[in-house]
Amino acid sequence: MSALQYMIKEYPGNEEERMRAAIGKFGLSGKAQVMPMKNLSDGQRSRFIFA
Repeated sequence: MSALQYMIKEYPGNEEERMRAAIGKFGLSGKAQVMPMKNLSDGQRSRFIFA
């Protein structure tokens, strides 16, 4: 499951674009948002947790 998929699942009713913006504010952009979380670096995972 990617960071974007997780956010959409946890916060239903929000647009994908809004979720992408929220994740992006913490430094996870583009490819990293749709990459499986198990493939993210430790730093990227930490940033996602703060999002």
